[in-house]
Amino acid sequence: MSDIDKKRQQARELLIKAKVYKILASVFALVGLVLFIFIYAHQYEGDIAIALKEPVIIVAIIVPLLPAIVLSIIAAKVEKQFMNIYAELEKSKGAPSDKTGK
Repeated sequence: MSDIDKKRQQARELLIKAKVYKILASVFALVGLVLFIFIYAHQYEGDIAIALKEPVIIVAIIVPLLPAIVLSIIAAKVEKQFMNIYAELEKSKGAPSDKTGK
């Protein structure tokens, strides 16, 4: 397997990973939002004045959404790695290739 084929395979794996992380982040964000609504409705009974007076509401917002935030950061890093490899592949496309018949 040539170096370009290895880079293509690696780029494909990184792209799939990034997509999976994004999908999981979306699912966790949705679940976190539902969980936040549940906590808010039961803890504060829909009274926003009480909720704004207590700093615990910040924890109620952040904790359910934390997995989504972490997965989004990981997805961004993996996507950046993919873009770097993709840029290298595009550069190598433009360069003259070695056609020795191997």
